[in-house]
Amino acid sequence: MEDCIGDMMLKKAKPIEINPENIFANDMLDRERIIINLTEIIKNAEEGFVLCVNAPWGNGKTTFINLWKAYLEKENFKTIYFNAWENDYSKEPLLSILNVLSTELKEKEEGAFNKVKQAGFKLLKAGLPIAVRAATMGIINFNELKDAMSDETDAAIAELTAKAVENKMNELAADKGIHEQFRAALTEYTKEAVDGNGQNKLIFFIDELDRCRPIYAVELLEAVKHFFSVENIVFVLSVDKKQLGDSIKTMYGMDMDTEGYLKRFFDISFSLPLPSRKRYIDYLYKVYEFKKFFENRQGYEGRQYEESHIVDTIKFLSDLWDLSLREVDHIFLTLSTAFIMTDKNKKLFPQFFAFLIILKQKEPDYYYRLSNDLSCINEVTALLENAAKNKKMDSHIVRLLDVFINVGCRNEEDCNVWLEELKQNEDYIQGDYWARGRVDIASGLMSHFDDGAIDSYRYIFNKIEFLENVDWSER
Repeated sequence: MEDCIGDMMLKKAKPIEINPENIFANDMLDRERIIINLTEIIKNAEEGFVLCVNAPWGNGKTTFINLWKAYLEKENFKTIYFNAWENDYSKEPLLSILNVLSTELKEKEEGAFNKVKQAGFKLLKAGLPIAVRAATMGIINFNELKDAMSDETDAAIAELTAKAVENKMNELAADKGIHEQFRAALTEYTKEAVDGNGQNKLIFFIDELDRCRPIYAVELLEAVKHFFSVENIVFVLSVDKKQLGDSIKTMYGMDMDTEGYLKRFFDISFSLPLPSRKRYIDYLYKVYEFKKFFENRQGYEGRQYEESHIVDTIKFLSDLWDLSLREVDHIFLTLSTAFIMTDKNKKLFPQFFAFLIILKQKEPDYYYRLSNDLSCINEVTALLENAAKNKKMDSHIVRLLDVFINVGCRNEEDCNVWLEELKQNEDYIQGDYWARGRVDIASGLMSHFDDGAIDSYRYIFNKIEFLENVDWSER
């Protein structure tokens, strides 16, 4: 390993550092204005509410929540963060929320929280959370209800289900007013918790609900709606609504209108705009210290272009295939691992390497065919060209990758035949800029046949095949 890149270290991108004195210093996703605007909504709300922050998987919801939490604390709000996925082993979401309340607000008067606990235990003893579970999981079967009420919409049936839950709760709690006792105790406790902070609301963040078991996710939503909805608590739930909806369908049936069902839990829904991939790529380039890799490479013709080419290639292909931030992170992690394993004297053609990693991730059938079958080269290049045309994207990188694909997947004899065909093309004969450039780039790459470096192409495929057996676990 002594000839491999010496200064690079194997690492995963860590959560951004948030400086309490300069919260948005590392905000590479441009979330500051959104956070300020949403905070104004909270400040001017007369009572508590439930806000859903919706974004697809892997697009920075947790980073957004961490930034917002820090900003709210700077604005003197009391905040709580609850990772639902890390707690879905619990059979009782009510207890999970009570536990985090007790832990996060432990410096406040114990007497007030004891009232909350006592009322909470009464709820559990009376079977209210179990009633919710029974109504949603057993007493009411959504598919049977739908069959019996064929003229009703899914949204209407979901509303009837909700009413049935409330009726069951009221039936169990009517005599002693247990529900009201709990809410009154919770209101008193949270008022004490925020007293003296300068703001009159407690902001309770619930993250990663869409990763939970379906039954836990539904029960937690029911707990928030029925038990914790008080005037001075604002719940902020960060979810992928599509993923959460698909999860709920496994309980209620695949034809259910989950959008309508979820609306009854959220007072406000906010769709988080997709962040700038280009800024995130620039950020990861620094985090993974790619510059060290290129600085340690031995000099050879074209080396000076590798650094800019790989960044441009990743940005282009990320937009072409609409990669999520998490997918972009995976690309950098895979490249970083490969670079560490690569002899610094090896000609690696990193932009082609990046293309193959992304192709394998987004179009695996094309990738595996390309690695084994010369006949699909034109299909892969056509895939790129058509995708770029459909999105009206600059095709300069497509032309560059076209050459890499054709040279990298052919032997020397086939490459010479292909190059002669390019030179016979009418555009080349007429002096077309791109046709001439294509031949020049191909000729430059093919010169590496003489020094054996063209074997780097097969070396790249072998590296990717090895790395596909390395599983970077999500945490």
